Formats: sequence, structure tokens, C-alpha cells
Amino acid sequence: MDTFRFRWTFFGVLIVGIVALNVLMLAVGNTIGFRYFRSNEGPLEVVQLVVLALVAVSFIALIFRLRHASRLIASGAAALCILMFFREFETPLRHPTLDFMASDSMLYYLSVVLSAFILIQVFLNWSHMPAFLGWLTRVEWWPFLFAGILFIAGNRFEMANLPEIEEVLELNGYVALAITATAALYRTIGKTPISRRYAAHLERG
Repeated sequence: MDTFRFRWTFFGVLIVGIVALNVLMLAVGNTIGFRYFRSNEGPLEVVQLVVLALVAVSFIALIFRLRHASRLIASGAAALCILMFFREFETPLRHPTLDFMASDSMLYYLSVVLSAFILIQVFLNWSHMPAFLGWLTRVEWWPFLFAGILFIAGNRFEMANLPEIEEVLELNGYVALAITATAALYRTIGKTPISRRYAAHLERG
């Protein structure tokens, strides 16, 4: 569980990363024009998709590197990021496959598949649920909560017909998740992946 335990000093890392991102976005927007930068299917939305894809891949990698309660956390985070990716997915290209990927039907079927995956992970790691619940009650998942607050704030601005602020806040939330996933992956460096541990166990057996 140490992989997903973050001290409050980590909040400073998140803020520095988000501020650096916003400065970069301002510089790019000023260079290419803010109207084009924030347009539908423009650079800002493409960056969102790229960040979400990287975050999802990072959490998927953590599923194979962790076990027990930590694997439950990585599985849930990966499933959430995959859903958010397809929620944001849009493309100007017209193709039956791409159209389906951007449809509500895709989100529905994906939700069913990912829910089944999470339930399987819960079943396989049921004996470690107390550790997972302890992680929840001690709010050691606060970086995820911080990202969620940014998403909710973005939704409020969208309701107020301020889509530009909404898109920026969403991207900030995705970057907060990206920093969290990167920090978690960094903590697994030097640790033997689960597959190798299992192979080593078989060799000894």
C-alpha cells in the first residue's frame, strides 16, 4: 500500500506541475492563437486525450507490478481513466469504428466490461479489503480527490457556459492524475514485477 500513500507535501508537487502546465498552455496559446488552441477537436482537447492515454497506460502497468490492495487501487484508477478517455474521445475523421468509439454505446459496453474486471479483482483480493478500506477511511487517496474536485469545478464552469475554463480545469485534473501515477510507478522501480516473482516461485518449487 505504500505505493499509493502520499504525504501532504506531495500537494506541492501537484501544484508545481499544474502551474507549469498552465504557463506552457498560455505560451502555446499565445503563439498559435487562443481561439484555435481551445477550439473543438483542437490542440487543447488533443492534449487531454494524450495525457489520459498516458495515465491509463501507467495505471495498467501498475496492475502488473502490484498486488493485493494496491492492485485493487491501480485497477480502479486504470478503469476510471479508460472511461474518461472514451468520454473525451472525438475525431474529425468519419469511420464506422471511430464513430462507435466516440458513441454513448461504447461507454455503456466499456462500463460493463470494466465493472466486471473490477469485481474480479475484488474477488481475487477479498482478503485484503480491510487494507483497502483503511486506505479509504484515512483519505490516503487525496490526490485522486484533488483531481476529482478539479473535474467537478470544470463541470460547474461548463454549466455556466464557460467551456474554455472547463477544458483547462479538466486538463489540470488529468495532469494531477498523471503526476500521481508517475510517482506511484517511480516507487516501484527496483521492485520485481509480479510476473517475475511468480516465475521465480515456480522455479524454486
